[in-house]
Amino acid sequence: MADPVRVFVPKETVSDETVEIRALLYENGARVDADAVIAIIETSKAAIEVAAPVSGYIRYFVEPQTEVAVGTLLADLAASPEDASQPAATAQPSRSAQDASPARASPLARRVALQAGIDMTSVKGSGARGKVISVDVRAAHGQAAAILANGAADAGSRCF
Repeated sequence: MADPVRVFVPKETVSDETVEIRALLYENGARVDADAVIAIIETSKAAIEVAAPVSGYIRYFVEPQTEVAVGTLLADLAASPEDASQPAATAQPSRSAQDASPARASPLARRVALQAGIDMTSVKGSGARGKVISVDVRAAHGQAAAILANGAADAGSRCF
């Protein structure tokens, strides 16, 4: 049993911290030729085809229509169908995936939210496909500040 060749979400062609797995083009256990497109991932700027670096039998570690961190294990290419059918070791999410908000958000939006103490799950996104962008977080922060200011003013007027 030869070690499978691992295929990761590419870092070199992606400037985002996370990508969406748009499509997995083969069934687990299928024979894949070298240079065949095995998955399509989507960044905030483009859809990218991920090709198999070698021929083999594929075993995916991700699900379509999910968001994963750049550098996440995408698939293995095994030398035999038996190797590809072995139970997959659970792919450990990368640190950036563990730190990511459950909401789809740009890296800048996440940073602004962290600095402002804003819960990303409460922010409605106005970017492509509902992605939260920094403007959305700043607007939510402004609304929160206005509510706090009005509440403080009301509380102050009741004290006198």
